[in-house]
Amino acid sequence: MAWNITTGNPNIYIGIPDTGFNPNHQDLFGKIVQHFGTSSPNGAHGTLVSGFAGATTNNNIGVASIGYNTKLITGEGFTTMAHQIAQIPGVRVINTSWLSGCTPGIVEQEVYREIWEDFGVITVSAAGNGGTCGGPNNYVYPAAYSNHTIAVSSVGTSFPIGTIYTDANGNQYQIEWNDVHQNGIDLANPESNTHQHNDKVDIVAPGYAIPGAIVGNNQYDKCWGTSCASPQVAAAAALILSIDPSLTPNQVKSILKTTADDIYWIPYNQPYLGKLGTGRLNLYRAVRETKCVSEANHVVNFMIKDSKEDTGAEPNNITQYMWTSTDIFVRNQNDGKLIPVHQNPTYDGINPNYIYVRVTNTGCQTS
Repeated sequence: MAWNITTGNPNIYIGIPDTGFNPNHQDLFGKIVQHFGTSSPNGAHGTLVSGFAGATTNNNIGVASIGYNTKLITGEGFTTMAHQIAQIPGVRVINTSWLSGCTPGIVEQEVYREIWEDFGVITVSAAGNGGTCGGPNNYVYPAAYSNHTIAVSSVGTSFPIGTIYTDANGNQYQIEWNDVHQNGIDLANPESNTHQHNDKVDIVAPGYAIPGAIVGNNQYDKCWGTSCASPQVAAAAALILSIDPSLTPNQVKSILKTTADDIYWIPYNQPYLGKLGTGRLNLYRAVRETKCVSEANHVVNFMIKDSKEDTGAEPNNITQYMWTSTDIFVRNQNDGKLIPVHQNPTYDGINPNYIYVRVTNTGCQTS
């Protein structure tokens, strides 16, 4: 639904300083307008990060990126390269999916202040992968330069809460649950398998086994890490700026944080209260909020989606079978908020079934 509001502006660039780029990957073809340094057909990390930020979308191959029409400027390097790219006209966002250190540096801190305040460029940074800098509660830089970065950690996105995954050897795991910070639920040791969580984290995005990572020579894989979560937020920032390019880094950061979905109500996230920022990135709410600011007449517009593809346009020529709506579903127990997955109703005369209806307000008037 976010792309019904904006598909981005190709004149707004995301800068990606990193290592291991393949600018000729089929899903990056035409998306990287400038690359500094070497490149390789087997380039891995930089290619992967670039894909999540700006892979070609709606081209019937590979994967889609949040950035859609947003284009990229990439370069081999880290903080120095970030500073270089940030000065290029059109660059409005920098993504740093890497660690520069475990303690703050006076010179480096000034670099990110200059990028944010003087250049007006947003820095979005990976918060760390749990073992980074000695443990998941520890600060990782540049993400922890909190006044001049947006620090991103991870949640799952592959399976509904409660799903048990069985591997090829018959071993069972509880992993990659939607909006859950732990990748593998171990109540006795809840921090045993998480990414970074601390009071410097601003927001979270999917970062465990995300399908759609582009790697190497026209290959695809899954991605684990805040390296993958961060460019999703960077792309969201670029979409916000495509609607209103006059916004400052602080304003974009505020929009992203205030429109994020609360995930602390989920029991498995409660050990991390205050350590996962304001919640999980909600791209639709972020771009809608940006669009609504410029609209004079705000209205309420409720809808129940007929299918995942339903945009709210009438008549609905997209959905073939109206009864496939994921906004109306049945549960055999009162747990639909936690597990919004349909179950066939059961009839035993004693235990009730529960019907859940999700209504979305696509208008700009608060409902």
